[in-house]
Amino acid sequence: MEHPHHKTDQPVHGRPWSVPTRYLILSIVILLLAALIYYARTIIGPLVIAALVAYVLNPAVTLVMRHTRLKRRTLAVPLVYVVFWLALAAVPAMLTPTIIAQISGISDDLVGLQGTLERFLAQRNLDALPLTPSGLPLDLPELLSGIFNPAQLLGILQTATTNFAWILLIVVVTYYFLLDWEKLVAWLFRLVPEPYQQDAQRLFGDIHAVWQAYLRGQLLLMLIVGVSTWLLAAAVGLPDALLIGFLTGALDVVPNVGAVVAMVVGAGVAFFTGSTYLSISNFWFMLLVVAIFAFIQGVESVWIRPLIFGHSMRLHPAIVFVAIVGALALAGVVVALIIIPIISSLEILGNYIFRRILGQSPWDDAAILEQASPGEQTE
Repeated sequence: MEHPHHKTDQPVHGRPWSVPTRYLILSIVILLLAALIYYARTIIGPLVIAALVAYVLNPAVTLVMRHTRLKRRTLAVPLVYVVFWLALAAVPAMLTPTIIAQISGISDDLVGLQGTLERFLAQRNLDALPLTPSGLPLDLPELLSGIFNPAQLLGILQTATTNFAWILLIVVVTYYFLLDWEKLVAWLFRLVPEPYQQDAQRLFGDIHAVWQAYLRGQLLLMLIVGVSTWLLAAAVGLPDALLIGFLTGALDVVPNVGAVVAMVVGAGVAFFTGSTYLSISNFWFMLLVVAIFAFIQGVESVWIRPLIFGHSMRLHPAIVFVAIVGALALAGVVVALIIIPIISSLEILGNYIFRRILGQSPWDDAAILEQASPGEQTE
């Protein structure tokens, strides 16, 4: 007599889930994913930055594999990765001589200011002053103890350690994203049920085109801002105008925040060195440079950025402006950096879902063919 467990070679799938059970399990999965995203929200920013850097560098890896003997991705990725970080580190290295010169100038100014103050005090009777140095409301030991107390030092150390950890995370994860980019894309496609994988590939292609258009628009914007800053800074005699223009264009990838950092650098150079040919004081020259940076930033934020991204992303310029400002105010710099392509990507997904719900073709070209086929048949 045959054993009951060997009556058939067909796999046993068990009892199918009922519709309420399916919705219950789906709801539990969604809640767990939402909880995971909430508790891991602090790490999402660095992961997004790492994914963006890997996405930007992936075409360079493909180019190296196509035009060199490094046909394997494990060889091309380290080369592109090292060259990228060396190029990124070259910007501070280029600025180091200027920074050292500025520090030396500050030291000379402080020495001169000290001599002027000593001569000023020597020419006056301090006893006749209503406020003597002993009566100054400044307790130096208390001030130093407030700056160097253990709790404050521990907070500074903790902040520095956290920032270093995030930077290390971005550097390491970027490398692995870049190394396994094709595997990650293939893995995502395998998560989609087989009948819908063709739709997923079409959606991926459309969204990929959106992000490529965004990157091209961002590069064009950085070029416009960098060249404009260089020309206007050189026109008023700002030293190292070309370098400052390059820095401003590079930092423009971070909306508004990068421009503020570049403005601070330009204002510092203007204040401590002055103009190369304008006969005005360093203070007024610094205000002139700040006005130039503010003018470029205002024109870029209100007009150039919405115009470029509105054209490349097929969005109204007002939507671009409101989205970036709102993201900066509500979600921070990382979200503001990617909010425009995210909106365009969500538009593509929303259009696909809406057409599927209505039972229509999700693609415009397929809809056109469906409308043309009855006419062709009648002919």
